[in-house]
Formats: sequence, C-alpha cells, structure tokens
Amino acid sequence: MGRATCIAIVVCEEIRQDPANGTTVLYGIIKTLGVPYLPAVSQLGVMVTVTGATRFPTFELRLTFPNGKFASSSYTPPLPHYAANEPHDILFGFPQVPFEDEGVCRLEFRDPSGILAARTFKVEVMTPGASPQKLALG
Repeated sequence: MGRATCIAIVVCEEIRQDPANGTTVLYGIIKTLGVPYLPAVSQLGVMVTVTGATRFPTFELRLTFPNGKFASSSYTPPLPHYAANEPHDILFGFPQVPFEDEGVCRLEFRDPSGILAARTFKVEVMTPGASPQKLALG
C-alpha cells in the first residue's frame, strides 16, 4: 500500500456541501481564532487533501490544545478506493470544541503508521473593537 501524502490542511469555522452541485464551501478560514472570553466553545471544520495512496486506511485528525488536552476525529473512506494520483478531500467536523486557554493549538493528520502532516493555529481573546477580518482570517 502506498502511503498517503497530505497536500493541504485547511481549518475553518464551518464546512458545507451544496447539494445542488456537490461543491464544498469553507466558511471562516482560521489562522487565529478570536474568542470573546475563555473558556469558550466553538465549532471547527477541517478539510485535509491527500494523494498518493493506493488504498486509504482509517485516518485520524488530532487537535491538541495549549494545555495538552486533545480531541480527535476519525475517517474511513468509502469503497471504492481512489487512484494513487487522484486528490481526495477528507472533511472533519468538531461541533463543540472547548477552548480553555489562549495559545497555539496543533492539528495532526495521522494514519495507522503515524503523523502524515501537522499545522497550528492560535486561540486569542479578542480585544473590544477588533476587526472581524482579524477574527476570521488571523
């Protein structure tokens, strides 16, 4: 089995799929998540694009918080498996994420053999009058 290669990890506030045309829409791309206070609860969507695997195992997305706690979500692709050179978007949802502290969160995209890719984003308490662009785009 060829191991998957991660092309991209995109973190956002919400992911929707348009039933009319199958388009995936990402809302509120996050580099820095601004919250009004802590602790706070927010939803997150994560899209991971992979290629290069001859067969896709069960993947896991692990979110580690600044305090060391973590949450995870898993995904097992449906049959048939995809061609090795065909990109495949995997959508993960975290509907109720409890943020307790400011700092850097780490996302790790894993298969059974280990970490395929990782990325980080920050959680900050927003200041009064902060720009909505700062909150959404970081």
